[in-house]
Amino acid sequence: MGQLNKFDIQHYIDEYNISTFVETGSGCGSGIEHAKKFDFKEIFSTEIIEPHAIKLANHFSSDNRIKILTGNSFSVLETILPSIKTNILFWLDAHYPGADIGYANFESEKDLDVRLPLEKEIEAIHRLRSGYQDVILCDDLRIYEHGPYESQNMDEAGHGSIKRYGLNFLEKLKTKYNIIKHYQCEGYLEIIPK
Repeated sequence: MGQLNKFDIQHYIDEYNISTFVETGSGCGSGIEHAKKFDFKEIFSTEIIEPHAIKLANHFSSDNRIKILTGNSFSVLETILPSIKTNILFWLDAHYPGADIGYANFESEKDLDVRLPLEKEIEAIHRLRSGYQDVILCDDLRIYEHGPYESQNMDEAGHGSIKRYGLNFLEKLKTKYNIIKHYQCEGYLEIIPK
C-alpha cells in the first residue's frame, strides 16, 4: 500500500490545471485524506467492498467534494469519466480486493481483471480521456514487474507470483505521456503529459 504524499500534488495541480481527483481503491482512506488538503473541486474514490465504502462515505461526509463510489474500479471509471470535463489527477491503487484492509487474502478474487485492474483502468482512461492533460499516478509497480523495490518484489515478500507481470498495456500511452518508474516502497508509476 503506497502513499500519495510521496508526490508533489500541488505541482501537478498548477502545471496541468487539474481540479478533479480520482482514486481507485479507497483502502484505509489515506489517499482521500491527503487529496482533501488540496483545492480539488471534486474528489472521487472507488471501493469494491460495499460495507467498507459505506464506512468511508460516513467518515468523509462532512466534505461535500468527496464521493465514495461502490463497484469494481474500471466499471466505476466507465461510469464517471464521460461526465468529468476537467483535467484529472488519477491515483490508481486498486488491487487484491479487501486484502490490504483485512477483508480477504491476496488470492481470494478469482477474476484477474478485478484482482489486478490496472490494465482495464488504463484502457478506460485512454479511451475516455482524449484531449485532456491528466496525470496518472499508480502504486504497486512491483505487482507488474520485478525491480529494486524498497519493499521487495511480490514473490520475495511472500505473496507469490501474481501471474500477470508486464506493462505492455502502457505502450498505447507513450505517444501522449512520459512514463517514469520509481522504486521507493512497492514502486510507483508517474504518467505525465508530454
